[in-house]
Amino acid sequence: MKTKIQNLLKIATFDITEANNSQMLAEVKAKHLGKNSLLSILLKGLAKLEPRLRAETGKIVNETKNSLNMLIMEKQKQLEKDLVIQNLNKEAIDVTLPIRRKIGHLHPITQTSRNIENIFVRMGFVSIEGPEVENEYNNSD
Repeated sequence: MKTKIQNLLKIATFDITEANNSQMLAEVKAKHLGKNSLLSILLKGLAKLEPRLRAETGKIVNETKNSLNMLIMEKQKQLEKDLVIQNLNKEAIDVTLPIRRKIGHLHPITQTSRNIENIFVRMGFVSIEGPEVENEYNNSD
């Protein structure tokens, strides 16, 4: 009986550590601590045992049940903590980035001249940019 409970504890502990989310943990809890679990069946069968064996077996089963409950609670806290950290990492904002605001707009004359230039470029002309005022070397020499 004692080895059966120890094996159950090992299997349940392994299942608890392998649970990756709350749903899996709930399934593990139902499997090992639910109404149809081996521990529940053992607790129901205590009435059929001798008084001396009943006390020993009941103590072992209750200790196992309590330790499994503690492991499940700790795992649940760890899963919740991991979920919070994961959500924070998704929603992280880098406050060191510079704020770029688009301030102002182009003057209407600049907008119009650019529109006219775009019309001529679409017609096949080439836009060449240079200095607005030529120096003496380029004009005379």
